[in-house]
Amino acid sequence: MSASLAAVLATILFLVLAGFQATLALGAPLGAHVLGGRNLGVLPPRQRIASGVAAGILVVMAVVILARAAELASPNSAAAGRTPPRPAGLRRSRQDSAAAGRTPPQPAGLRPSS
Repeated sequence: MSASLAAVLATILFLVLAGFQATLALGAPLGAHVLGGRNLGVLPPRQRIASGVAAGILVVMAVVILARAAELASPNSAAAGRTPPRPAGLRRSRQDSAAAGRTPPQPAGLRPSS
């Protein structure tokens, strides 16, 4: 299964769950189907608010999944075989310096005396 197909399926699942939570938050009489059937009919106000928050979180998660899938599938990403640019101020490793033909700086205590 490709990453983009998995992302689309996960997004659909999250949006279905978000829709169910939204219907609970809006007062649908589905209390018997959630929380072990403790509340028959419409959920109490505090639980309706919690369902609304959960619906919002699920929508955000669906958007993040699609965004990450698009980033990974982008031809300009690191996943496409390109190395991302090095952040400014990040020191080169010894291997990078050796490959470039330079000797890396030595700490003060390890420098050979002249």
